[in-house]
Amino acid sequence: MMNLLAESSLIRRIVSTILPLKEMKSILRKEKMKSSVVGESTLAPEVEVLNISKHGFWIYLAEKEYFLAFEEFPWFKTATIEQVLKVQLLHGHHLYWPDLDVDLEVESIKFPGRYPLLYK
Repeated sequence: MMNLLAESSLIRRIVSTILPLKEMKSILRKEKMKSSVVGESTLAPEVEVLNISKHGFWIYLAEKEYFLAFEEFPWFKTATIEQVLKVQLLHGHHLYWPDLDVDLEVESIKFPGRYPLLYK
């Protein structure tokens, strides 16, 4: 494991001179840099609220963005920002807001017209 001084020396050497790609690969192969502290995952969350407006809010889910209009999802209209932000993805297809006791199938967000609020 390289020490901090050796790492900074290597970085200065690479930054201060324009090395041919072949030489940079050779240097990096010889002196592999490793993180000394294992940190938290840098992966994106499974579900995330991206933005909230007076008309509804956007969530990021499975690499796509969805808009939940307050007209179609009225349970969120009077919720606090904190309550809306606290969302969990359960079993890969079920969203749950514990502070609001609201749970929605992902399909109902993708196709809200198929899931009317009132029984006819």
